[in-house]
Amino acid sequence: MNMQERSMKINFVWMLLGNGVHTACQWGVLASLNKMGGPGAAGLFLFAYAVVLPLSTLSNFNFRIVYITNAVPDISFRYYIGARYFWNVVLVMLVGIVAISLDYGNATTALAFVGMALAASMQSAGDLFAGFFQKLERLDIAALSNALKGVFNFASVFVVFFFSHSVVLSIIALALSRCLCYCLYDVPMANRLITGRYRLVAVKELSWLFTGKTLRELTWAGLPLGINGILGTLSPQLPRLFLGQEEGLSALGIFGSIAQVVVGGSMLITALGAVITPRLARAYSESRTKEFWRISRYALSFALFLGLAGICLALLVGRELLVLLYTPEFAGYENILVLCMISATAAYVGCLLTMMLASVRRFRFILVAAVCQCATTLLGTLALVPTLGVTGAAYSLIVANSFHLVLAAVFLFVGTRDMSLKSAGATGPDESVRSC
Repeated sequence: MNMQERSMKINFVWMLLGNGVHTACQWGVLASLNKMGGPGAAGLFLFAYAVVLPLSTLSNFNFRIVYITNAVPDISFRYYIGARYFWNVVLVMLVGIVAISLDYGNATTALAFVGMALAASMQSAGDLFAGFFQKLERLDIAALSNALKGVFNFASVFVVFFFSHSVVLSIIALALSRCLCYCLYDVPMANRLITGRYRLVAVKELSWLFTGKTLRELTWAGLPLGINGILGTLSPQLPRLFLGQEEGLSALGIFGSIAQVVVGGSMLITALGAVITPRLARAYSESRTKEFWRISRYALSFALFLGLAGICLALLVGRELLVLLYTPEFAGYENILVLCMISATAAYVGCLLTMMLASVRRFRFILVAAVCQCATTLLGTLALVPTLGVTGAAYSLIVANSFHLVLAAVFLFVGTRDMSLKSAGATGPDESVRSC
């Protein structure tokens, strides 16, 4: 085993552990809300999450990928931090306007929206520093950060909801816990990588800088990824939003809680993607075609196997699993779990294909695939949710994720045709990016 393979496996194990703890804690949050407050409490939490997530993803502009792939060269990490802070402020203001504009008859839902926006802002800031660690291939630090955030998130929501039975206060506690992890771990550990010392106050290299020019450059580079992100997050949220309106918060809580089960697989895919993306980007830039496709084949095979294993598990013990994780009220929804696992299988493979497109900087292809996925989800939701309810929501995701998988595969084939030409010296990386 060479050192490169060993490093990839070690990084994957670290990301697997970090994402595993974080995912378990995410499930713990929903399980706690279901058990102590019922599906209605979980439904309000998920409703706020479904509204805020697309907006926070757009304002994120996926600066993490822009930084890792060096899509905008010669811009210091300090300007990335400044741009992140700027768009976080815009996010909170925008969600506040949305919360005031939507009339739900009480202030609870509006406050839940604003609290979730604050939590999303802190998550976004931490994600940028995770990209800083990832580019240095110190995924052990990024994994520990992810695990700590998960533990703090669960503990804060559990304790606050146990004593207050308030979803709004629990969301605010969630935001505070993420802020604590950012200030006490992310920034100090980045300081340590630069200076060798643990310091709470950011060193010069990590002190944010802001100019209109760099903000425009970074935002323009990340705009396709931001739009892709908002479409990618909006797509699975559309059935939830329609369920909340058509069937009520209880139906939304049930479907959202069942869909959360498949996040365990997403955790593995995210860990794998974090490991292979920098390697694929370097292999593409250096025209190492065989290495690019070797890593890609292994990753896609793993995603397919993972999805099929989940489907089998849902068929065999789906009913028992839902009762164990949540309440007996979920016992009659094992068919929904099977459908969610089928949808997740397509999503796992499509997610890795999207990461591969990002590694070769085909951001516009990613955007087109995301637009088509979101449009398909919307059409499926409008056609199926009013008549089939929760089952229709699951079917709409299966259709949309499968269509996205096919498009992403075609785009990856088209987007990497120039690799053999590059290896022969016919074109350079910059030309291939401009031709996208």
